[in-house]
Amino acid sequence: MLKKTLNKLIFRNRYIKIKIKGNSMYPNFLENETYIIDKKIDFSKLVRMQPILFLCDIHKIFHLKRLIAFSGEKVTIVDGKIYVENELMSDIDYGESKLSLIVSKNSFFCISDNFNSLGKNCDSITNGSISKEKIIGAILD
Repeated sequence: MLKKTLNKLIFRNRYIKIKIKGNSMYPNFLENETYIIDKKIDFSKLVRMQPILFLCDIHKIFHLKRLIAFSGEKVTIVDGKIYVENELMSDIDYGESKLSLIVSKNSFFCISDNFNSLGKNCDSITNGSISKEKIIGAILD
């Protein structure tokens, strides 16, 4: 009994289990799929295009989004294409979204995988940079 309780406490301190709701990360993350998030995140080891979980200030819920840019980087969306520091990030046509910004200090720029919902949900196109304090963790590999 004690061993089971300790395992639960240790697991809950380090990890969180999430279930995908909605289609903002389609086709890479499907509704009702379950993932384990590692909450002990080393920000220096985050990589571009990595999915991360953050707490949304607007809805007070977690959102899974794709990390596109880091603090101080310039993000531009022109003619439906996303660029970071003038480097094309994807061949996907993101439609009519237009944007040009520098990612805030201690923040990240994150977007949805589903280009049809880009800028229509809680991503950085709609809400700006996501501060480091709001990042919960990253999907456990």
